[in-house]
Amino acid sequence: MPSQIKTPPSWLIQNARLAAGQTGWLLVSGRKISSLSQEAPGDCLIEAAGGVVDAAGANLLPGLIDLHTHGGMGREVMDADPDGLAELSAFYASHGVSAFLATTWAAEPQAVSAVLDTVKAAQTRGLPGARLLGVHLEGPYLNPTRGGAQDPARITPADLAQAETWLSSGLVRLVTLAPEIEQNLALARRCVELGVRVSAGHTDASYEQMRAAQRAGINQVTHTFNAMSPFNHRAPGAAGAALELPGLFCEVIADLVHVHPAALRLLYRMRGADELILVSDSIRAAGLPDGRYPIGPGDPREIIVTDGAARLQDGTLAGSTLTLEKALLNLQTATGRPLNELWPAASRTPARALGLQKTGELLPGFRADLTLLDDSGTVLLTAVDGQVVFAAPGLRLQGF
Repeated sequence: MPSQIKTPPSWLIQNARLAAGQTGWLLVSGRKISSLSQEAPGDCLIEAAGGVVDAAGANLLPGLIDLHTHGGMGREVMDADPDGLAELSAFYASHGVSAFLATTWAAEPQAVSAVLDTVKAAQTRGLPGARLLGVHLEGPYLNPTRGGAQDPARITPADLAQAETWLSSGLVRLVTLAPEIEQNLALARRCVELGVRVSAGHTDASYEQMRAAQRAGINQVTHTFNAMSPFNHRAPGAAGAALELPGLFCEVIADLVHVHPAALRLLYRMRGADELILVSDSIRAAGLPDGRYPIGPGDPREIIVTDGAARLQDGTLAGSTLTLEKALLNLQTATGRPLNELWPAASRTPARALGLQKTGELLPGFRADLTLLDDSGTVLLTAVDGQVVFAAPGLRLQGF
């Protein structure tokens, strides 16, 4: 399913503030970044480019990468609907996301298998916006004590035989599990053998168990501070491990609802942009007004969205309505740090955490996954593999 915007083989973005903060230009050739410079582009370069985008001083960043998203615009990954994934791909692209992991939740095995089949079909067919990298398996191998909005009836210790069938598909790129459960830790080791990333989440692990998990190859934490054992000065818990253990990548939902701005500042000071991963954890209500929304197939509960915050009837937070460009803006607001310091948390760091090659930076030879943001955080343009998949009305495009 190709983009609706006809993109020339070679095109130029000029008058942009590049990720490092300086004004300059960037040339795209095919699927890759060809060159970039802080100097003014010469007439020959402008004439040679098949198309020109005037950024008018907006911020040019690598495309945003969302490793943890369940849905938006009324669509949900667990619906296992190829058309739904196509709509999600376009929705994410309109918010600056160039790549994402379709994220599941605790469900019956056949429901998870249906998602994998749908993802495979969508990747084969192609999507109109953000690239679908694969699946983030969030559950069912969680700890019901820290289940959050996950259905407790569907949470179970890891079944290695069942998990192997999912892993063998090659579609699962990231698994969230509770490592304090023996069967789950065994699965984590198997994932590491297969090159699948593992994240500790929905976990009641002690600090010591988190250290053991890290030794087993778990190098990431799912939505830090949420659905995990909290920090205590005598029992640091999973939250303390996320703050203190070296080398962990830490997801965070920066909607300023899941995490207080002070806690967000603390996490940033401890981990920095090279270990912090902004995620949306968005649900089907993202992009829609406040109201009541079904969770999804097999789960009769509703999510109530009030002032943008999504909760179950009992008040439990149930994902978010966040989009990733807003997460980046919220991180900037909470920390007071400049965008040219923070942007890696939304692109380079998730790319590294997932092991993506030549992705997530503005460098020659890297994927031409690009996001153009104005100073208010509004997305003006998104490109995926050199193709413009979203352009805001009023953006100056020539040759497209």
